[in-house]
Amino acid sequence: MIKGYTNADNKTVVISMIINNIKEFRRLKRLSLRQLASMTGISKAALNSFERGITSPTLEHLMPIAAALEIKAKDLFYETSLKDFGGDEMDEDLKEAIELLYLVKDRRYIKIIISLLKSHLNEE
Repeated sequence: MIKGYTNADNKTVVISMIINNIKEFRRLKRLSLRQLASMTGISKAALNSFERGITSPTLEHLMPIAAALEIKAKDLFYETSLKDFGGDEMDEDLKEAIELLYLVKDRRYIKIIISLLKSHLNEE
């Protein structure tokens, strides 16, 4: 239980986090709701309903969504936001580099991106 919250509050916080992460990862992958629906077998209407907070995804929904987004299902349960990397004042190049980390599968390129991020952060 999250300290200071009731079980109902915790459930709401977790579901909200999951929904936000689905939206954010989908946008990072540049997928439309229609594309994600096609990849997961979950209707576009259901995905839209999840993202708008009208209904909540079940665990059965999370596995195909995570697979389509090429992430682990557990990643949907953690706060993931570009704001964690410097907020809204972050320059566009840095935002693009961070987004690339989600898209790149080859570790060599990830290491290059990380070194560029480190050098950028050291310049500030």
